[in-house]
Amino acid sequence: MRGKWVITKNMCKDIMNVLKQGKAGGNTGFDPQHRAWCVKYFRLSNLVDADTLCAIDTGKTVVMFEAFYHILREAHEQTRHGGRDKVRYRDYNMTKALSAR
Repeated sequence: MRGKWVITKNMCKDIMNVLKQGKAGGNTGFDPQHRAWCVKYFRLSNLVDADTLCAIDTGKTVVMFEAFYHILREAHEQTRHGGRDKVRYRDYNMTKALSAR
């Protein structure tokens, strides 16, 4: 697997289900390699009485593909239309390719 991924809403739900099952998830229909990948790179965080998916290495909340537009728009407005570089390095963990689109 690569260092950065684009996580869709369905994939996010699957990852959260794997993490909620813990070590007893052997008979749930998930591939063992997928389970190992989920446990290695993600953790659940409980924010405002809701589980959110966070990256283990950075501790930042994982942004789903479906939410990119809204987040980029919000960051663009907060930087007063500051451009690609100011938006990219704001508070979001996005790759250069995603913020350049």
